[in-house]
Amino acid sequence: MGHAARPTSRKDKRVNIRISSQDLELLQARALREGIPYQTLMSSILHKYVHGALGGSGGP
Repeated sequence: MGHAARPTSRKDKRVNIRISSQDLELLQARALREGIPYQTLMSSILHKYVHGALGGSGGP
């Protein structure tokens, strides 16, 4: 499918989630290595998942 997050996508919703400290630390380290904010990485991962690019169901 190859959907990528568009830089111009309108981000109009804020969410709060609880994740383990270890997962957050690993996410932040990965984002640091890639040179992006961890929130951007998290958003990209979620976007790819819901569009089936990470082995997800590909939608609702």
